[in-house]
Amino acid sequence: MARPQGCKETEVLDTAMHLFWSQGYVATGMARILQDTGLKPGSFYNTFGSKKTLFVRCLDHYIDAVVDARIGRYLAPGDPLRAIERFFTSACEPSPGPNVRGCLLTKTATEVGTEDAEINKVVWAGLEKIQAALEARIIEAQERGQVSSSLDPQVTALHLLSCYQGMSVIGGLTQSGTKLRSLVRSALQALENA
Repeated sequence: MARPQGCKETEVLDTAMHLFWSQGYVATGMARILQDTGLKPGSFYNTFGSKKTLFVRCLDHYIDAVVDARIGRYLAPGDPLRAIERFFTSACEPSPGPNVRGCLLTKTATEVGTEDAEINKVVWAGLEKIQAALEARIIEAQERGQVSSSLDPQVTALHLLSCYQGMSVIGGLTQSGTKLRSLVRSALQALENA
């Protein structure tokens, strides 16, 4: 695959990822993509082929650059309940850039839904990474006696993931730390009191 002239491919992916993140997939037009990335049409089409292919690559890039980093930073082994709390609380942190709020995976899921199987598959792959990390921390918490051993770790992790993704949607609507922190407390209390 040809590389974009005068620009590293990862820089193009990062620029396009932030553009899709702030505007959404449908609203992001080719003219804006070319303008922001600095690519010429021929170079773009030789490298990426289509807007959809670029978007799928941007979702993969987001999973590698953002999701994996968040999992590594907040859901690393240690005190599992504290890790889950840190992960949830991190949703209350300021956005990474202007007009960028919430989670790109959640934004894509609500915008595209099941209309495109390829995009849906990549979104689920990213969400499943988060679910697996939450599940590992729940198992660790059960082993330490911090949460009930009767909890199904997989189902509980999926529940926490849905809470987190809901926070992402609400975070996209409001930057109210008070509202987001109340959701964090509610999710953790449900886990600890099970």
